[in-house]
Amino acid sequence: MCNPRTFSWTEDFLPALAAAGLKFEIVSSEDWIAKLKEYNATHRVEVASITCPAIKLIDFWEKSYGGKKQRHSTLEFDTQHAQADSRSILSAPDVIESGLVKIMLDAWLRSWVSAPVTNGTLS
Repeated sequence: MCNPRTFSWTEDFLPALAAAGLKFEIVSSEDWIAKLKEYNATHRVEVASITCPAIKLIDFWEKSYGGKKQRHSTLEFDTQHAQADSRSILSAPDVIESGLVKIMLDAWLRSWVSAPVTNGTLS
């Protein structure tokens, strides 16, 4: 399923996260993939896959964003037929404009803050 209201990761989503109060540093795709690989190499696979689930998709990230043969960045899906058949898809909210980013971030932060920490990692 695809949300018919698309948005840009860098131009819409990251600024919405920052506006919602999340503090972070934006890094290039290459740097991020290198950091994932480094994390994966320095932690046991069981621990790394739990504490950093993105490492499970390193090959995908590299093919999509890190190599010379990258995926086309403007891939979009035509959802007109799905919208005609589904009121839920037709009325899907705009994640950025609706304020959902802040609502979801606040919920995640409450969950993360209350999660027990063992040996420097969330349990």
